[in-house]
Amino acid sequence: MLAEGVHMKVVVLDPVPSLDWIKQFGGLGQFKLRGTENVCAVLGIHVIAYNLVRLGNLLNGELEAA
Repeated sequence: MLAEGVHMKVVVLDPVPSLDWIKQFGGLGQFKLRGTENVCAVLGIHVIAYNLVRLGNLLNGELEAA
């Protein structure tokens, strides 16, 4: 139990930061297709694009350090 006058700070972290990128910059603010299979396919393509962008950024940093 906390002492009187002591407050706990709760920090909520985004479990999937890539989802924010996909929605804001990847152009997937809203699905234009219906059905689980179609949505999964479109989301998969956007996740692949995110991973390629991230991989490019990681490799650039590695090349500059070498």
